[in-house]
Amino acid sequence: MDNKFFDLHTITTGAQAKRLVQPDSPSANVSTTPTIIQDVSTPSSSSKPIYDFSLPRIRIEQENDSVIQTIIYQIHHNKTHGSFTLEDNILYKIIGAGHNTIRLIYMPTKLIPELLAAYHDHPLSGHFGVTRTWYALKNKYYWPRMKQTIISYIRSCDKCSQFNISRHKPPGHLQPIQPPHEIFQVLGMDWWGPTTTSLAGNRYILVITDRLSGYVFAKASPTNTAQDTARILMEDIILVHGPPDVLITDQGTHFNNEFVHSLTTLIGCKHIFSTPYHPQTNGQTERWSSTFVTQIAKFCNTDHNNWDTHLPSIVYAYNHGLHSSSHFTPYQLAFGRRPRNSFEPPQSTFSFKKPHDYWMQIMNYRRIALQQAQNNIIHQQQLTKRRFDKNRSHPNFKLGDLVWLKVFLGRTKLAARYTGPTRIVQIIFPVSFIVEDENLQRFQVHSHDIRRVYSR
Repeated sequence: MDNKFFDLHTITTGAQAKRLVQPDSPSANVSTTPTIIQDVSTPSSSSKPIYDFSLPRIRIEQENDSVIQTIIYQIHHNKTHGSFTLEDNILYKIIGAGHNTIRLIYMPTKLIPELLAAYHDHPLSGHFGVTRTWYALKNKYYWPRMKQTIISYIRSCDKCSQFNISRHKPPGHLQPIQPPHEIFQVLGMDWWGPTTTSLAGNRYILVITDRLSGYVFAKASPTNTAQDTARILMEDIILVHGPPDVLITDQGTHFNNEFVHSLTTLIGCKHIFSTPYHPQTNGQTERWSSTFVTQIAKFCNTDHNNWDTHLPSIVYAYNHGLHSSSHFTPYQLAFGRRPRNSFEPPQSTFSFKKPHDYWMQIMNYRRIALQQAQNNIIHQQQLTKRRFDKNRSHPNFKLGDLVWLKVFLGRTKLAARYTGPTRIVQIIFPVSFIVEDENLQRFQVHSHDIRRVYSR
């Protein structure tokens, strides 16, 4: 591992910390390395260390602890220290336990890391969490801020950081995307599939959704190449409704390529990529993709090879139904009028108006409807954010912070869940970052998928 990469925040494991505090010469008056008794019956290379927490050892270390010696001095000079007692020149802490009292050995500062290593890192302790470690120690030993020390020690454990499963909500508050002001201004795009090959040879669907109205375009295709993406986008969207200002996609090769990049540059469209393994960035499109599958399956034949025949009607039904966020139908917002339902009889009379008057009515209706839809969407986003953020942490990472990176692919059951450390080199968004590993490779990650590295 390149030492230059970690020159700002050195990560020190428990074993390294013990080596770093060793004295420069064996003639030092006070040893700073843990006293370890080796089993002489077996070779030292294969034996496990046995930690020495005997009373003689503790007495010696208490004599070298300035805080403990101050308390002992006050006890000898009859000063008030009712919560401590001295026995055989060893200081104990007295605490109440129901109707009884118990004595806890006041642990010298020097022995605390060794004690925590024994009760957490050792195979007989099992690298378990704060609750088990605290329970094992609290009725035997005492030192100031004891539980906080245990929490900090376990939080800085490399093994626990890399292997432990988080039982809490993934960190990072919801960051809603503000609704645009115009229809077809911001579009989300995603490929769905592959699925059963239809009679027409189709296996994929390109789904495009409008961020304001919720209007959906869906086109079946035999393949999902970059050429297919550009062709459908040009023929069904740009040449019909005009180019969008912003296009949101994932980082799949059918979107993140020179072909699509050239097209978006040509039409002056900003192409935004979602964070890998975080589809919520393009959540509206992802949600529709999961919705239409259930509906279209209800109309398929037993061979499931006619799904593309029913796709246009499912899209039609969705665009003419009430949207839960905007409280309007997508068609109504997109085209400024209420369409006649196919099952309703046609009107028997018509009212003709001047073309200019009709245009003014359409624009006025559209302005009011879009403004109300924006307000409804923002209100729904606030409710969703309140529910999402409840009981969820929101870590604030800074440039240069070291983090563990989640392993997404190729992990076996016994392999580490996180790798690294990596360093944050760019903050894209409050929950989206660029990290760099020791090989100078860079990755875009979400706060869900990183853990802070704590040094000891």
